[in-house]
Amino acid sequence: IKGLSVHAFNLAAQEVGGDYYDVIPIDERYVGFAVADVSGKGIGGALMMSICRSVLRAHASQKTDPAVVLREVNRTMIGDIYEDMFVTMIYMIYDTETRELSMARAGHDPALILEPEAQEVHRYESGGMAVGLVEPELFDNIIDTKTITLEPESVVVVYTDGITEAMNNRNEEWGLDPLSRAIIAGKTRTPSQISEIVRERVLRFVGEMPQYDDMTLMVLKMD
Repeated sequence: IKGLSVHAFNLAAQEVGGDYYDVIPIDERYVGFAVADVSGKGIGGALMMSICRSVLRAHASQKTDPAVVLREVNRTMIGDIYEDMFVTMIYMIYDTETRELSMARAGHDPALILEPEAQEVHRYESGGMAVGLVEPELFDNIIDTKTITLEPESVVVVYTDGITEAMNNRNEEWGLDPLSRAIIAGKTRTPSQISEIVRERVLRFVGEMPQYDDMTLMVLKMD
């Protein structure tokens, strides 16, 4: 992609997973990036996420405001999503001409951004509730879009909570701080190398403990 490279991985906890990541070409100038997590497990969760993917891609065309897209996704899915399920999602749109990254969160963990000269990872917050959890009137009022202009060599990481909440045999969670340290350790590396550092560290922490939640990570790095 002009101006950046991207790499992602998904490790499903069961035969099928409920996590989802995607790269969506919007037009010649804009590219969308999505990471999502469904509350349900197994076949039901996977089917619901498959529906969510189709709805997202249907509404993403020609729209450059992530919050607008997620409002449409929630409005479409609210009547069909299973009563005991919801979907958290972060949707980002990159402008290849201005190097601006816009993002909206539907109840999902914030994106992590590491600027080239920074010593700490920044959590990029924005308002929003999960898809399928509340009616459109409330959802539409809460969700918003935040935009940042990315410097060369900046790193953006988006993930599902299966990464930070991965547990070892002492019932300890891996957490956000170890994830941040892994990103900092790989800041001069490629997106695929940063992904591998995170994957190696979280799996080493988990050890022989059975994986109970899907793990998904997406890494963007500016050229």
